[in-house]
Formats: sequence, structure tokens, C-alpha cells
Amino acid sequence: MEDALALAAVVGLAVWLWQWSVATRERVLVISNRVCRELGLQQLDETAALRRMALARNEDGRLSLRRVYGFDFSISGADRHLGEVALLGAQIEWVVLDHPDGQIVVDADTAMRRRPRHLRVVDSSDPQ
Repeated sequence: MEDALALAAVVGLAVWLWQWSVATRERVLVISNRVCRELGLQQLDETAALRRMALARNEDGRLSLRRVYGFDFSISGADRHLGEVALLGAQIEWVVLDHPDGQIVVDADTAMRRRPRHLRVVDSSDPQ
């Protein structure tokens, strides 16, 4: 009986983690689609993949899970470039697009707006 209860708890936890992961990935897709659309780019494959995961401190100094998701986008439909979305806990941290004319960095506030107004383009050769 105890083994069945432990197994049910493990299966329940696995299902919850899977649902949480899918919901997070869907959120990343919405944000990456929005940023690409506003910049006149095309998100390719309608997918986002978890690239990195680590512990990091949030603004309050508490440990949170930082997840970086990658996605592909195109300028002309015939090319492919990498973009990334970072989340710290449940909050969007930034979106970065490796554009051939220079890296495009979109902060969390801009990415979350319905119509981003100010996108900061950073030249990848500029050592900020």
C-alpha cells in the first residue's frame, strides 16, 4: 500500500512538472512571436527549446531557476538565425536576437508590452 502511494506521488509530481514545463514553453513562444512580429521577422518552426538551466538570484536576492530557451527566426524566409528568451523564475528577463546587423536585446518590460515601442539594438562588435 505504501509503495502504491509513493508511486502515485511520484507520478503526480512528474505530471505536474511536465504541465508546468509545457506552459512555460508556450509562454516563451508567445513572447518570441510577439518580438519577431514587431521587428518584421518570422519565427521559424513555431518551437522553443530549453537550452540552459541554472540557479540565479532574483531582484529580492532569493534563489530562482533561470531558464534560457532558444528559437530560430528568419529575416527573408531563406535564412536562419538564433534567438533566446530568458526567464528568472516566472518572470521574463530578456530576449536576444542574433541579427546579422547586430545583436538585438529586448528587456523584459519591452517584451511584455503589447506593442513594444523602444527596442535597443546593440552592435555585437561594441564592447559595452
